[in-house]
Amino acid sequence: MSHPTDTAATPRRATDVGGGWVERWGDIVIPVFLLGLLLPVRGIEFLVPAMSLPINTLACVGLVAVAVWAPSRWPAASPAVLLSATALVGWLVARTVLEQGLGELRRTVNILTLFLVAGVIASGRVHVRSLTRGIGIGLVAGLIIGVALLPRSSYVGRLTGVLGDPNAAGYVLATLGFAAAQSLTTRRTRLVLWAVVAVGIALTVSRTSMFAFAVATLWVWLAPRMRRLGSLALLGGTSALYLWLNGLAEARNWFTARDGSDTLREELAAVERRMVDQAGWWGDGLGTAVTEIRGTTLFFHNSYRAMQVEGGLIALGLLLLLLGALFWMVHQLPPQDRPVWAEGAIIAALICSFNIGFSLTSPPLAVAIGLYLAYHGAVRERSRGERPVRGLSASA
Repeated sequence: MSHPTDTAATPRRATDVGGGWVERWGDIVIPVFLLGLLLPVRGIEFLVPAMSLPINTLACVGLVAVAVWAPSRWPAASPAVLLSATALVGWLVARTVLEQGLGELRRTVNILTLFLVAGVIASGRVHVRSLTRGIGIGLVAGLIIGVALLPRSSYVGRLTGVLGDPNAAGYVLATLGFAAAQSLTTRRTRLVLWAVVAVGIALTVSRTSMFAFAVATLWVWLAPRMRRLGSLALLGGTSALYLWLNGLAEARNWFTARDGSDTLREELAAVERRMVDQAGWWGDGLGTAVTEIRGTTLFFHNSYRAMQVEGGLIALGLLLLLLGALFWMVHQLPPQDRPVWAEGAIIAALICSFNIGFSLTSPPLAVAIGLYLAYHGAVRERSRGERPVRGLSASA
């Protein structure tokens, strides 16, 4: 006789959330594992009806299709997170339909898919061990392919391949690397994955990704010892450090070989600022954060500006509410139970979003948020199960 929770998303022994859910929750679920393998693949797209989508977005669609039939094990997030996330996605989609009808189908499908995949992971519908094992192996495989292709890379001496261009590859490695490390059970295996990701990011020569990786590492090491004010001070201090290091690198010509790309980035930033000023409160809808420079169509490098152009100050405000609600949840758990690696994954993605286009609205961040909320939910569920029932004594 089958168990009522036997689904493609969760194996038979997945019902125990007391202590073992994160580390030993059942066997590997093959469909979830295979879809996890594809999540790091950002550099290849497939043509589907009316649009082309990256493989990792299609993998998110597959995860939603597999997991939507599984039972929810706990609330996906706090009411503040749920409300702000729903309002943000709803506003972006509504604004797009109002301005463009169904003309921007690709970005609309992408936003809705990311919202749904974060939700099914966060609510415990996806078998986390299978997913993170797939992500980890996919990252290593993508890194090996990228190293093999280095002699033929269109970015001389920089890692590319199935993970995307160097900046995208750095973002994928930093975000999904820390997210996958959360489910590993020993310090040694986490350090091995951390070292592999560090090598990969170094090969991308992406300044933003390297800094994001360093800050996420500091967070994993220091955050459990800090309260909310200390955590804010850490994030603020590292932001100031980044600005100082960026200025020092320019003054000392550490990246002279990239003067051309940096000049193009400065031109694009000027256009971004001008379009942000014109976006006002309402924005212009999804797919409008692009411009043409030197005869080439470019998307915004700053994902926060892209969000503001597409959804206006309303979208930016809702995003800040969502991030604030997520940050507030961080300190609701005891330090020893906090999923600090998953927290680091979100922080790495948010830093990359300053200089790597559409990082805020791509699968790595959505999956990282989903995994963080899933770990958070599992700990809350375990604590609820350990809480004594009122009116019963220990000897009853």
